[in-house]
Amino acid sequence: MRYFHMGGDGSRNELGRLVHGGTWKTADQWPPRGISVQDWHLHRGGGLDPKLPADHGPTSYTFDPDRPMPTVASNVSSMTQNLPPFPRMMRTGDPISLRESIVLQGAGDQVTHAGVHGAEAPYGDLAERTDVLAFTSEPLAQDFDVTGAPEIEIYLSSDAPDTDIFVQLQDVYPPSETWPNGYRMNLTESIFRVRYREGFDKPVMLKPGEVVKVRFELYPISNRFKAGHSLRLLVSSSSFPRFDVNPNTGEPIGRHTHKRVAVNAIHHDPAHPSRLILPVMQEG
Repeated sequence: MRYFHMGGDGSRNELGRLVHGGTWKTADQWPPRGISVQDWHLHRGGGLDPKLPADHGPTSYTFDPDRPMPTVASNVSSMTQNLPPFPRMMRTGDPISLRESIVLQGAGDQVTHAGVHGAEAPYGDLAERTDVLAFTSEPLAQDFDVTGAPEIEIYLSSDAPDTDIFVQLQDVYPPSETWPNGYRMNLTESIFRVRYREGFDKPVMLKPGEVVKVRFELYPISNRFKAGHSLRLLVSSSSFPRFDVNPNTGEPIGRHTHKRVAVNAIHHDPAHPSRLILPVMQEG
């Protein structure tokens, strides 16, 4: 098989866009041989580190489904050219085309602006929103290669009967002459509806204050984090319109009668070591 191993450049092209770079590689299996698994733990104060977390309390955020976190750019893969024609009576365009028109496909600096659907002033880094938690590593001392499907294991509690957990892994460029404000490149992301933590055939609602474990897989990636860059994990409960918004009520999906605000807490202590599980390439 062939796969594209991203990263290694960092220049700016004539259109002002990031040239992240990369090379094609071959392997006889996926993930390739030479992969080992590393745990990167979430720490109070926003740290992301292989060390186990200290015995601190959780970090909370408030999620309002009427003001979901906007999608800046995303790994949207559904395209219309391989689908059959939609019925002639569909006058507003098919849902996939509509989504493509308001979501930048692929990577982009995760900063809102007037052109981002659903974004409101003052614009800025998604990590600065009050409904987002950002966990960032120290700048890397050497190049760091990740190839495979990362996983996330989150310990959380909520005052709502149901909520979503959204995570996004970023390659964070430091400020430089080329990128004076740095660059927060999205690599992979996913979302999980917490009621299905025990299986999609067994929805279980949350109890107020109950700490539960949720583990799910992210889309596979292959990326070289250059020395001086940082890993960042964004945690929230939405990314709209990339994903449908959870009303937090626990009602049947698509048939909710109202919405409610949820106060969600991410736990990161020795008994609840929330972690990012990375497939790390030891060579290359």
